[in-house]
Amino acid sequence: MEARLSPDGTRVALNIADQDQDLWVWDLQRATLSRVTADPANDAAPVWTPDGQRLIFASQRDGGIFNVWWQHADGTGTAERLTTNTTTQTPTDISPDGRDLVIFENTTTRRFDLSRVSLPGKQVSALLQTPFSETNGVLSPDGRWLAYQSGQSGRSEIYVRPFPDTAAGQWVISKSGGKMPAWGGNELFFFDPDGALTRVPFDAQSSAWRAGAPSKLLEALYFTGENSITRTYDVSRNGQRFLMLKPSRSDSQSSAAALIVVQHWDEELNARAPMN
Repeated sequence: MEARLSPDGTRVALNIADQDQDLWVWDLQRATLSRVTADPANDAAPVWTPDGQRLIFASQRDGGIFNVWWQHADGTGTAERLTTNTTTQTPTDISPDGRDLVIFENTTTRRFDLSRVSLPGKQVSALLQTPFSETNGVLSPDGRWLAYQSGQSGRSEIYVRPFPDTAAGQWVISKSGGKMPAWGGNELFFFDPDGALTRVPFDAQSSAWRAGAPSKLLEALYFTGENSITRTYDVSRNGQRFLMLKPSRSDSQSSAAALIVVQHWDEELNARAPMN
């Protein structure tokens, strides 16, 4: 299950595993749930466009293979295909100007590579191709940095490269494993191998990549999707609100999850571990 906050933070896009697995939008202010897609094929991995008007997603419609589509977020109109490929493609993020979409896709020799979709022309080009598997590529708020997870060290770790010139540098961010990166404010977040949410501050004003040391932010209380290849949480643009999935029962064997919006987390964190 994936859930994504809208750019203005007022709505949540999520895929619901009904008989068709469709996309829905939850209005946080009005507490209403609206259906976006209704095709019999499975739809997943929603990504908001920067203006909040459309949802980009992976769908098995018209061919049975997950390719990339988009549709108006209010459910009006029909879905439009953005890519056509013979292997699975999954969107993970979009540039702040709405022109470049980041996806990961299957290859014939590796599990996944990162690709770039130019939305004005719907052209797909390679973004990062290595001998290893790369997924969950996400762009920094200013669009200059690409964070992603890769198995190049023998385990899943978080890396950062310049965008779009990914060959211009590479920095390992996690120290002992990590997955599902997300940006918020001037911090980069990810799950560590134990399921705790970790944060890494970075200098958003610097022309070069400068980052601090990773530190634990939230304990391992939330659903990390052990077998999921897409991110199971989200962060607001300013890094002050988190959208988490929490198991509905304390039983660790339960696969059911509930949607939790974590607000004012900084106040709770300071009460438990004062800065001074």
